[in-house]
Amino acid sequence: MTKKYIIFDLDWTLISSNSNIKEIIFQYFKEHEFEYYDKVKYSLDLNKIANIQELLVKIYGENHCETKHTKIYDFLDKHNHKNDFIPWTIEKILELKNNYKLYLSTGSSTKFAEKILEKWWVKKYFEKILWSDIIPKSEEHLDIFEEYSWDKDFFKKSISIWDSLRDELFAKNRNIDFIKIWCKLKSISEIKKI
Repeated sequence: MTKKYIIFDLDWTLISSNSNIKEIIFQYFKEHEFEYYDKVKYSLDLNKIANIQELLVKIYGENHCETKHTKIYDFLDKHNHKNDFIPWTIEKILELKNNYKLYLSTGSSTKFAEKILEKWWVKKYFEKILWSDIIPKSEEHLDIFEEYSWDKDFFKKSISIWDSLRDELFAKNRNIDFIKIWCKLKSISEIKKI
C-alpha cells in the first residue's frame, strides 16, 4: 500500500533536546523536591518513558497530583532554550511535505513545541500536532491522528519516525511501519526510502 502519512516525534528526532530535557528535570527536583532527586535520577530513561506523566507515576505512584505535572512542564518551558533542529531536518521536512501529510506527536509541552516549530517556520506543514501536557504521548495520539485524517487505512498508509523503544511499541501496537532515528541514522535527511 502506498504510504501517505508520516508521523514524527519532536525531541531527538527533529530537534536535539533529549539530554537537555533530562538535565532540566534533574534541576527541577534538585530545587523543588530534593527528597525525590535520587529516584528521578535512576528512573528517568527517555527511551522508556513517553511523557512526564509516566515519570510521575514512577516517582509518586498512581495517585500523583496534576499540579506536579503542570509545575514540571512550566519549569521545562522556562529553562528549555538550548534546542535546535538536527542538521538537514528542515530541508527534509520541506521535501516531504510535497508527497506526504505530516503529523507530530511530542512528549514536550504545547508552548515549547509551538515555539520551536514557529521559530523555524515549519509548524504550518503539519496537519496535526499533539503535545503531552494536554494528552500524554501514547497510542492515543495515533488514534487521534487516524480520526483526524478520515482515512480508515491511516495506520497502513503511515510511517512513524521516532527515537525511542516506547515510540516503536506505540507504532507496532497500531501496525504502523516504524523507522528509528538516532541509532544508525543521525538525521531524518539520511532516510532514503521516504
